[in-house]
Amino acid sequence: MKMSGKFLAMGLVSLVAVGTVLAADATPGARRELVQQKREEFKQKVENIRDERKKKIVERVDAKIAEINKRRTDAMVRHLDKMGEILVKVKAQGGDTTAAEAAVAEARSAVAIQAAKTYTITISTEDKLRINVGETLKVLMTDLRNLHEEKVVPARKAVSDAIKSV
Repeated sequence: MKMSGKFLAMGLVSLVAVGTVLAADATPGARRELVQQKREEFKQKVENIRDERKKKIVERVDAKIAEINKRRTDAMVRHLDKMGEILVKVKAQGGDTTAAEAAVAEARSAVAIQAAKTYTITISTEDKLRINVGETLKVLMTDLRNLHEEKVVPARKAVSDAIKSV
C-alpha cells in the first residue's frame, strides 16, 4: 500500500515537472508564446550544464523526443486516413458507418491534440539530468500509448464492425 502511494506521488510529481503544452489549453498565439518561453528556459538551463558531452546528449534527446512525437502521430494519421478510405467503400456498398465515422473523427482530433503537444525537459540539476530526461520520455510514451489504446484501436474496431455489417 505504501509502495503504490510512492509511485503515485512520483507519477504526479513527474507530470507536474514536465512542461507539456496542449493545443486545447490556450489560443494559438498564447500557446506559441508559452512554448517559446519554455524553449528559452530550456536553452538557458542547457547552457548552464558544464559537461559538454552531457549538454550535447540533452540537446539531441530533446530533438529526438519531438521527432518521436511527430513520427508516431503521423503514422496514426496515415492509419486513420486508410480507415476513412475503407469507410467510403463500406458506405458505397450500403453499410452503416455512422459509429465508425464518429470514432475515426474523435481519434483524428485526439491525434491532432497530441501532435500539437510540446515536450520540454525540465532540468533541475546536472546530477539529475538522466532522471529528468527519463521522466519526459516516459510522459511522451505514456501519452502516445494512451492515445493509441483509447482512441485509435477503438476506431479500428468500429471500422471492422462496419465492414462486418456489409
